Amino acid sequence: MKVYFDCTFTYHSGLNTGIQRVVRNIIAREKLYNDKYGLKTYPVICFGGNYYEIDRDFVLDVKPVTASIGQKIKSIFDRFRQGVLKNFRFKTLSFRMMVKVFNGLEWLLKRLFWVIKGLRVFRTVIISGNKKVNFEEEDIFILLDAFWTYDLGRAIGRTNLNRDQIYSVIYDLIPVTHPDFVEEQDHSRFMKMLPVLATHVGNFIGISNAVAEELKLYFQNEYPQHKVKIGFFILGSDFKPKSSEIRFELRSQFADIFKNAPVWLVVGTIEPRKNHTYILSVFDEMWKQGANDKLLIIGRIGWKCDRIISRIQNHIELGKKLFFFTDASDDELLYSYRHSEGLIFASLVEGFGLPIVEAMASGLKVLCSDIPVFREVGGEYPSYFNTEAKEPLVDLITQSRGIPQKNQKKWVTWDESADIFFKKLKLNKK
Repeated sequence: MKVYFDCTFTYHSGLNTGIQRVVRNIIAREKLYNDKYGLKTYPVICFGGNYYEIDRDFVLDVKPVTASIGQKIKSIFDRFRQGVLKNFRFKTLSFRMMVKVFNGLEWLLKRLFWVIKGLRVFRTVIISGNKKVNFEEEDIFILLDAFWTYDLGRAIGRTNLNRDQIYSVIYDLIPVTHPDFVEEQDHSRFMKMLPVLATHVGNFIGISNAVAEELKLYFQNEYPQHKVKIGFFILGSDFKPKSSEIRFELRSQFADIFKNAPVWLVVGTIEPRKNHTYILSVFDEMWKQGANDKLLIIGRIGWKCDRIISRIQNHIELGKKLFFFTDASDDELLYSYRHSEGLIFASLVEGFGLPIVEAMASGLKVLCSDIPVFREVGGEYPSYFNTEAKEPLVDLITQSRGIPQKNQKKWVTWDESADIFFKKLKLNKK
């Protein structure tokens, strides 16, 4: 028996947030799966409607050049759009011509990027001789990655596996429950792929009990004719405690942010459900009252976030009490967890909440919105607040400032998480 992990989107994206961190940490435990269960595991990607084995180290260690170029192109155009076009006061003929040239150049570069990306994949799976997967009767196939990002229906149909041999990890059902929080294109793709999952997949594993319960309800309502097995596992964290010695590589003056005043850390992609607008409004209120607290936001630019990005970039406190990094390194993120006053996580909806786990592993106090999945993950460790008004968070910040975190909580490592994950496969297997 062989176990195949789909990591198509992680391979292409070059990102290391959310789903990609889970994918990399699960497929990295090859030795654990082999030593403990005697099974061989293989990362695969989809190309041309078929799956191909790919070098594990490439997925784990190398950030694809084309992906980083794509991110830089997006970042450059986002900054130009926010910093120039939106603030240009006089909509003259020359301005309109500039907008047309700008949009045309963006379109051309995006198409060129996709051509380069396609050639790279062709070279990887065809010229380099990576093996096309011919699934056998006892094999297990796990949709570990973002299943809605490619034509899953055609590819999964060609595996010729029955439903009991196929598993899908579900990170959340936000496109179903809160479509306003996602991009229209992602919502459309996600909804299009759900019937494919219902038809071809017999086993689902959520990243929290909250996600698993939502999934059960969804299948009961939408696909009562399909019998599926639904469970969940716990995401891990390998963040070292504050007591361990680490030499950090930081950009110039990054450490200076943490001097002279308490720093409150916000981690996560800039998107509506993360509620950055609410957090910044809370700090605006505090700064108006004379507070010296600093706000450090770390996260890549996501979607439906033009207003909050513009507000941050044009804020009077930017570089003084407000700091924003879209490209923080792993060292800078860990340094922030270790030296901040606390983590603020005000999400309106989540599938798990990995920053809470990372903060707990670092011994950092956590202030988070009072939603069920955060109660499940954090238990009694965080302090919870209601996001319907600013006062609850203002009060929590004021009351907890300078007070050490009392209750500590040990979290599972990624080795333990991967073991729990694999036991779910064994339990679900006939």
